[in-house]
Amino acid sequence: MAIRDFQERMAHLSDEVGHGKLVGRVECDQVYAKYQHERTDLKHPNGGTHHYLSGPLFENVHKYMSDLAASVVVSVGSELPYQMERTMEDLAWKAQKRAPIEWGDLANSMHPSVTSRGQVIYDRPPYQRRLSSEELREKHRWRP
Repeated sequence: MAIRDFQERMAHLSDEVGHGKLVGRVECDQVYAKYQHERTDLKHPNGGTHHYLSGPLFENVHKYMSDLAASVVVSVGSELPYQMERTMEDLAWKAQKRAPIEWGDLANSMHPSVTSRGQVIYDRPPYQRRLSSEELREKHRWRP
């Protein structure tokens, strides 16, 4: 009887945790985001810095992995997908705080999402939509 209970519980846990890839992403949805992220020689007189997304990721990777691992098996089954959502939101918030500031468009363009088995299970749109070429040109004209 105990073996059967164990096998049933393991099968239930396997169903809860799921199979396949669980992928979390944070994208910065502006055409110039990669340029601002990678260029270490750029000056940011209004605040912010380069590597605004990878910096927080590398600084928090151990905490993120620990939190994800702790969520795999909990009293109610598994909270792994929900923990991945919280992790991506935290990373987006930290990246937002570090993004170079000029108009605020870059910082507000963080877009966290999570997919499980190729299906989107979480997708918070960025607070700032991607600016068009015309909008970018207009903002450039107003720069001091």
